[in-house]
Amino acid sequence: MKNYFALTIALFSVHLTIAQNPGNVGTTNLTAWFMPDALPLGNATTWTTTYPVGINSTTVTDALTPYPQATNTPVGDVSNYNTTLEFTGNTTANLKAFENNASPNFLNNINGADQGTFFCAYLLPTATSNDHLVLYNETGLDAIQLRNLGANGLMGLGKTGNSVNGARTWAEGFVPSIVSYKGNKTGATTMNLYDRSSESLTSSNSASTGPTGLYFGVKPGIGSSPLNGYLHEVIFYNTDLTNLEMVKVNTYLAIKYGATLLNTGGGTQGDYISTNGNTVWFAAIYPTYHNDVIGIARDDNQGLLQKQSHSYDDTTRIYLNALTATNTANSGAFSTDNSYVTIGHNTDQMCATIASNAEIPGTCGLYSRLEREWKVTNTNFTDQFNLDLTLNACANQGSVNPNELRLLVDDDGNFSNGGTTCYFNGDGTGIVISYANPVVTVSNISNTHLSLNTTNYITIASIQQSTPLPVGLMYFTSNCADENPTLTWATSTELNNDYFTIERSRDGLIFETMENIDALGTGTTTQHYSWMDSNPLDGTSYYRLSQTDFNSTTELFETVSVNCGIEKTIFYPNPFNNEFTLVSKFGGTITIFDSAGKLILEQFFIGGKNSIQMGQIDSGVYTAFVTLNNGKHEIHKLIKL
Repeated sequence: MKNYFALTIALFSVHLTIAQNPGNVGTTNLTAWFMPDALPLGNATTWTTTYPVGINSTTVTDALTPYPQATNTPVGDVSNYNTTLEFTGNTTANLKAFENNASPNFLNNINGADQGTFFCAYLLPTATSNDHLVLYNETGLDAIQLRNLGANGLMGLGKTGNSVNGARTWAEGFVPSIVSYKGNKTGATTMNLYDRSSESLTSSNSASTGPTGLYFGVKPGIGSSPLNGYLHEVIFYNTDLTNLEMVKVNTYLAIKYGATLLNTGGGTQGDYISTNGNTVWFAAIYPTYHNDVIGIARDDNQGLLQKQSHSYDDTTRIYLNALTATNTANSGAFSTDNSYVTIGHNTDQMCATIASNAEIPGTCGLYSRLEREWKVTNTNFTDQFNLDLTLNACANQGSVNPNELRLLVDDDGNFSNGGTTCYFNGDGTGIVISYANPVVTVSNISNTHLSLNTTNYITIASIQQSTPLPVGLMYFTSNCADENPTLTWATSTELNNDYFTIERSRDGLIFETMENIDALGTGTTTQHYSWMDSNPLDGTSYYRLSQTDFNSTTELFETVSVNCGIEKTIFYPNPFNNEFTLVSKFGGTITIFDSAGKLILEQFFIGGKNSIQMGQIDSGVYTAFVTLNNGKHEIHKLIKL
């Protein structure tokens, strides 16, 4: 274990003005703001508060190699093109951790009159067993312990013993996240914990433990706690922020790091609000678009200058000027302070379907349009911006001609009832549509296309059959049934679909054709297909699906892999109706969550076959987290028909 270092007083090289602080809620009660923007890239040996500075600053230190890495180009740009601290590959034998064993005094949370507020922006890429993000322990027993326990996150307050009053859990999304709390642990309702602005009321009998001090990335003294993930920003206040102030700080962190605030509570929950009080994203206006909400913004009161953003899966990018490797490298500029452009989508497919082709305006001469739609809100933004939209494989990616594409802008999300304008290359509005397989880029979007201080709805359409953006594949999954690989897939619509082809590979590179499966042809209802490999390969097999039209045009879909060895937990049938069978060599626990992160089932199982009843839930896609008695963790996708 590394040595612990006493509180150090440091002069920070970058001094923000008093006016700049998260959410512009003030610095009077801002006791510690750890922001990584000014850190030198590479080995991070110290991290000092951005506020306070000078003699009141706090520094945490890593004295021994390896060190956390300050990076603004992590894999997948998981910090939304901004600097983050990377703790991946972290082990107790080779520990990356910031430590300071002097007693901090940032907030109070163990007595009835105590107040404090805390925010942490972070990313955990996968479920872990006991990763500690932040450990804060005062000599006076005020404390915070923030960690991950597999499928759930856990925060415990105070060092006065376990209590359900001061501990909450939430379902981890394994996406860019913000966890926050305010209050104290003296009563059943005195602690309010929020996961991406959504309050979690799930109590846990827990508290903080460990040595006095402030620690990022580890809980000293135990062997299973190193953080394997990314720590973006940590903020402490010695008062309970108001609900509006909480929203403003959440908005700052969400826009900066690409974390979508949740709107599961309905109403204004999930709104984004700028420092001057403008609601720059209304969650309750057509809430079906509240997915992968990202944005660009200039908000000088909090030093927010986000010039490019992307969704976590990178299917949507929004940016000024030209997209660059980092936000700071982008040379674009905002003309106006407190200006925002926010965007979210309806989760539909990035290709055309028969249903979406039926919802088009009658004035643009269109042949087809993407099923996916985006909601875009312009707040005080007077410049130009660009969008990158990544097509699915079902969109015939290799045959797209950008001169046949149209940007559709609508006033209410219904593209067939009027109120839709079509923009295209050479229309005189300055817009440029280009294509680099599989990305459609729409450049020079301005107030001509999206009026100032309005919310509009957009999608991409085609005027020609040669750029059809055609059929939708809902899913293609691989599972095991009695140790035989089984492939299942479904289409939402089919147009002149002759047959599917199943191919198999040992290495994912060289494939052999296994079988052709007759398709529906043309239809608008969901069709389900399955195929079992009765003579499977040993070890991991790779399977590829393609579709051939009646005109012999072939479209290649995704590749999946499966290993039906007895060491792996298997589920069948999947998709299922009212129940499925779980087969595992080991016993353990299965927890199932819906797409909104709501806990649906938590159940123990034994080694062997287990029948799991799921007849009372709605149709849809669910995530199952399996914790085995041998210490391993697995994540599976389940589909309820």
